[in-house]
Amino acid sequence: MSNADAADQYNNDQEGGEPSSWRPLSRHNPNGVGAVAAATNVANAARERTAEHLLAAQLEQMHGQVAARAETMAAALWTGQLPELAVRPLDDDAIGAVIARVPS
Repeated sequence: MSNADAADQYNNDQEGGEPSSWRPLSRHNPNGVGAVAAATNVANAARERTAEHLLAAQLEQMHGQVAARAETMAAALWTGQLPELAVRPLDDDAIGAVIARVPS
């Protein structure tokens, strides 16, 4: 019996329809084959939903960590080069480019 069939039978019982065959049996025999099968189906569906939710949450967390790490690494790489760039003498082409960009 699928989850949809079980839900249909439950809804039919709630609406005053003809009682389904598995509900009275599961009430009186909770360890019966039908009750165990229904419980197994529900547990499997819950496990699947939980796994999907946990995977989505973990992926979202990992995306945030990767983005933060990339920003930190880009800033660290640039700031690490600043002392080397400050000490290095400018060649003639670089001096011309700097002078050309100075606003008047």
